[in-house]
Amino acid sequence: MLSGSAQPGTQVAPSSLMMAPYAKLLSDEEIASVVTFIQTSWGNRGGSATASDVAKMRKNAEPVETEGFRAPMQRDLKRAEPGTAPGLRQAA
Repeated sequence: MLSGSAQPGTQVAPSSLMMAPYAKLLSDEEIASVVTFIQTSWGNRGGSATASDVAKMRKNAEPVETEGFRAPMQRDLKRAEPGTAPGLRQAA
């Protein structure tokens, strides 16, 4: 989640799959919560992640780049304040 990921297309599945890095968008606690949810949901048997686990990994995390295409980088994106997302209707 911190670095993002990229999987090139294949002959059978020609669309490449990419996930943007979230290191600059989510806090250690938020990433730990998402990772814990994924690792413990849908029958997965992974363990819980903690904010300190994420902080240790963040020190060495670098955005994923693959030959032939570059994973979308979110270096310039800023975290939106709750309720300010584009297209979000404000309550009247």
